[in-house]
Amino acid sequence: MTNEATDNPRQSGFDADVDFQTPPGTGTFGMMLFLMSLTMLFAASLIAYGIIRSRVEGIDVALPLPLWFSTGVLVVSSAFLHYAVLSLRAGHLKAFKLGLLLAFLLGVAFCAIQAPGLYALVAQHEAAREGNVYLFALIVFLVVVHGLHVIGGLLPMAVVLRKAFSEHYGPDNSEPVRRLTMYWHFLDGVWVVMFSTFLVLG
Repeated sequence: MTNEATDNPRQSGFDADVDFQTPPGTGTFGMMLFLMSLTMLFAASLIAYGIIRSRVEGIDVALPLPLWFSTGVLVVSSAFLHYAVLSLRAGHLKAFKLGLLLAFLLGVAFCAIQAPGLYALVAQHEAAREGNVYLFALIVFLVVVHGLHVIGGLLPMAVVLRKAFSEHYGPDNSEPVRRLTMYWHFLDGVWVVMFSTFLVLG
């Protein structure tokens, strides 16, 4: 038997003509919460790595040269992405597309340069595997999680880049690009902290 009260939108308290819209800034707020959770994950992992690393003897970690180069590439990529979002807000669409394209290409270059460097970094920790398996597990965890989040940034950037060249964005529609920029800056910061931790602990 059909319930007439619930079948009728107006009688059930739901107005079918109402246009439900997400409040402004909801996506940015959600991104901030997401980045806060990732910050706690990486911070806890790096603290654990530092504590365990300080107790392990007989291991000398020298940062592979590709990691130095990739760090510079990532910083420049982040700068171009920031330039892109500023250009978009100012209505300079050509500059926006150029900055976004360069940021994406540098992001791909970052992955290509960093991959062998991270492999070498993990290999250097192989010596500690028998003495302290937790240290080896932590470095593998950090490298894998970092890599997944970089890929998780490049894929949306590719989508944004495609839409940008389809004239999808403008000064009044820049929030998706802004959220992407927030995420990429976050990855930049996380890697710089990871790089510095490995460098200091040696």
